[in-house]
Amino acid sequence: MKYVPVLKWKKGEKLALKYLSAEHKNMIKPLFEIYDQDEPEDFIQDLNEYYEDQVYIDTLYIDEGDRSYILSIFNSMEQTSRNDHPVVYYEDINNIADELFEKAEKALFRIPVPIDIDGPEIGTILNSIKECCQRNNVNIDLMFDAGEQTGKRDIKYLFLEFKDIFSTLNQLDAFYESIIISLTCFPKSLGNIAAGGSLIQERFEIDFYLKILSLLEKDYENIRPEIIFSDYGVAKFTETEIDFALMKYPPLPKTKYTTENSYWILKGQRDRTSKQWIKNYDDLAKEIVNSDVYCGEDFSYGDLKIKQKAYGLEGEGPGNHGDWVTICTNHHIAVVLEQLSKIREI
Repeated sequence: MKYVPVLKWKKGEKLALKYLSAEHKNMIKPLFEIYDQDEPEDFIQDLNEYYEDQVYIDTLYIDEGDRSYILSIFNSMEQTSRNDHPVVYYEDINNIADELFEKAEKALFRIPVPIDIDGPEIGTILNSIKECCQRNNVNIDLMFDAGEQTGKRDIKYLFLEFKDIFSTLNQLDAFYESIIISLTCFPKSLGNIAAGGSLIQERFEIDFYLKILSLLEKDYENIRPEIIFSDYGVAKFTETEIDFALMKYPPLPKTKYTTENSYWILKGQRDRTSKQWIKNYDDLAKEIVNSDVYCGEDFSYGDLKIKQKAYGLEGEGPGNHGDWVTICTNHHIAVVLEQLSKIREI
C-alpha cells in the first residue's frame, strides 16, 4: 500500500474503484467515509460487489453520538471472510475502542492536524493510543489528517505541526504499522467559477508529502519507511445531500481533471432564456481531450471515458453527475499513483 484515497461511499466513487486496473488496486487501500446508514449486511454485500480488497471504514458522519453503527458493521463482518479496518478517533478510546478491537485485527486512528488547541497535547494523544492498542493487542495505522489546505501561506505552519508530531513519535517505541499523511488542495466551493468558465487550482499535496519525506530522511530516518500518502480526490466536496430528481433544472455540469501540478475545474453553461445547454458534459470532455494536459485514452478508465463522451464513441452520451464522479475520481487515482511511482519504487 502506497496511497490511501479518502472517498465517500457513493456510487460514483464505488465505480471509480471497481474500474481501476488490478495493478492500481494493489497499490492502494481506500478510506471510505460513510454517509448513508444501510443495514450492515447490505453494506458488506455492497463492499464485496465493488471492492473486494481491504479498506478503511469511517462512519463518523453517521454515528458521531453513540458510534453504534461502526460496531454493528464489524459485528456483522465477523460472519464473513472480509477483514477490513475501522477508523477510530482519540475520543473513542474511552468509548468503543475496547469492544471494537475484539472484532477487528487492525484499525486506523485518524488524528486531525493541527491539534485542537483546547484539547490534549499530541504526546497525550499518542501515548493514549499506544496504551489502548497494547491493551487490546491490535495493530494500527496512524493518519494525520490536515484536511483542506488551499493556500501555501499556511503550509509552513502546518509543517511545524508535523515536525512536532514526528519529534514526539520519535521518542516513543514504534507501536504502529504505517503513518498516513492526508490533505487536499481541492477547493471546497466552486461557486466563484462563472458558468462556462474554468479554474486552475494549484496542487501541492505531493510537494508537501515530499517535504515530509525530506524532513524524516534528515532527522527521523527510522520513521520514513512507514510514511504513506493520502488525499481526498476530487469528489470530497461535491453535493451529498441534494436530490437532483427534485430540482427543476439539473445543476451545471462540472468536470475536475487532475494534472501533475493542478486541478483543472470546468463548468458548463445553460442558456438563460431557453434553458438549453450551451456547454454540456460532452463539450467539457472535448475541451479536455483537445488540451495539452490530456493523458490519453490508454492512461486510465476515466480518460478512455472522457474521449468516448467527447465524441459519442461506443454509444456514450454526455453522462450525468454520477458518471463524472466516476470518471474524474478514477483518473485522479491514476495520476497520483504515477506521481508516487516517480518518487520511489512502488
